Amino acid sequence: MPNVYAGVNDGGLFCIEVRTTKDPIFGKGENCGDNTFITDHRRRFIDSQVFIKQCLALGFKILYFTEENNLSVHKNDNPVLMRLILQK
Repeated sequence: MPNVYAGVNDGGLFCIEVRTTKDPIFGKGENCGDNTFITDHRRRFIDSQVFIKQCLALGFKILYFTEENNLSVHKNDNPVLMRLILQK
């Protein structure tokens, strides 16, 4: 994240959408460490509270945050996602 922060212009935005550790498939499959598991492919799950603390410590401001399901339903997959908009 320090490299992301350095690459964002003052006033610029960083937007991210990722699966979180609250996702139903977190912990399933082969554990590769660092909240990463292999099921049908490799997935890294983010602990939203840890991630937000790191971003705030760098100097980002939170403009928008949600962590829930029903944001990106595809067939039988309804992941718990974090959507986050940060501003430098």
